[in-house]
Amino acid sequence: MRGSFVAALLALTITSLHAQASMPLSLTLSQAEKLALSNSDTLRIQDLKIQSSARRFALGVRDYLPQLELGFTTADTVNVAAQDSPSNQLSITVREPVYNGGRTATQRSLAQLQLTLTQHGAAIAREDVLNDVWDKYHQVLVLQSQRTVKLGALTQSRQQLAIAGTERGLGMIREIDLLDVELSVSNQEIDLQSTDTDLESAMYALKKSVGLSPDQDLTLEGKIDSNYEGISIGRSASDFFAIAQRNNLDVQSAGYKVTQMEAQLAMARSRFLPQIGASLSFSIAGPDFPLQTPSLVLGLDISFPEATAPVKGSASGGATGPTGATRNTSLTVDPLQSVTSGVDDLDAKLQLEEARAAVRALTKDLSFQIGQTISTYRRHMTTIGLERQTRDLEQRKLKILAQQVSSGSATRADLLKEETQAANQEVQLLSDILTLIRDERGLERLLGVEPGQLVRLAGSTP
Repeated sequence: MRGSFVAALLALTITSLHAQASMPLSLTLSQAEKLALSNSDTLRIQDLKIQSSARRFALGVRDYLPQLELGFTTADTVNVAAQDSPSNQLSITVREPVYNGGRTATQRSLAQLQLTLTQHGAAIAREDVLNDVWDKYHQVLVLQSQRTVKLGALTQSRQQLAIAGTERGLGMIREIDLLDVELSVSNQEIDLQSTDTDLESAMYALKKSVGLSPDQDLTLEGKIDSNYEGISIGRSASDFFAIAQRNNLDVQSAGYKVTQMEAQLAMARSRFLPQIGASLSFSIAGPDFPLQTPSLVLGLDISFPEATAPVKGSASGGATGPTGATRNTSLTVDPLQSVTSGVDDLDAKLQLEEARAAVRALTKDLSFQIGQTISTYRRHMTTIGLERQTRDLEQRKLKILAQQVSSGSATRADLLKEETQAANQEVQLLSDILTLIRDERGLERLLGVEPGQLVRLAGSTP
């Protein structure tokens, strides 16, 4: 009985999930972008990196605070044929860094720069996710529009085939004319099947990006405007380049990388500067509890951390008990501990020059890419304008050819051929419009602005 209940419950769950997957879902571009952002593993990893860098930066404040040390020691000296000497001591020591050549401040700056670079990396990853889903969404829209055009052309062709069959039965056309029409319809059906395959693949890629099941019935809101003419760009490439220098995320990240390498070089050069720290220690000692002998010691530590020959020196003095006093000094040198530290600053210089060279190369590439994108965009606008003129001429030609078919001066195969060519031109126009809006999005990414901002920056649509 229990097994039957579990099986029934499982079947009900599977049926419910299948029903949910079968429910049609309408999706706008904005909704697709939100789903893609929430579904991205890359962004989740970037968010964890930001949290890690932010926590590391916040905890870095501890380096400026005093260090507290609590201690307890016990020692027993066992003497043969004499009284043993036990010793116990409780101590509390406070150490405060006084000067370390600016290393702590530099390390904190490096931690802050690392946090900034991590945040910029996350922003770039977010932009990549949005651009990916934007492209896939519009790819599906274009394929759907192209399928509609091809299906309409195929429907007309089938009608022409039916008429041609009737005409052949009446002996009005030749067998070869009928075969030409049948061959044209067959080729269109093959082409439509290919488009369906492309559309299925594009739809799957979009569903995968937004985290939907492949079985989900999905409808996209919106369509590609076949009359879209583009944006009239009135600004020069130099104007756009100035905007990109301020907003482009890659340029900003490269600039922060230079600042990071400058801080690393400052760290390498500071190895000759001393580290100075002060300490205050209070202890109370004695052979037995309660302990009776207090002691207060003030110390100063100085060290030169150059790895080739580290030098450490210390001096301390204080009072012990009611009448005692202590004074200690020490100096240690560890020669030739490391002979490679002398190239640390050279390595830091090399990394800094590489970072600066990367900025220069990125800036040059950005300037060229902006100019090239604008030129390409204008050429695509011109191409689309010419294609529309060709489409209009093709429609006029179709009307004349239809009249010639009616009068018998042209074959139905000729008409079908022109109708197919007109449909192919419309399909190509839709592809070129997708290329045009991709150019717009590419230019917006180079400028470092949100989608749709190109209209505001470049001028109004013509």
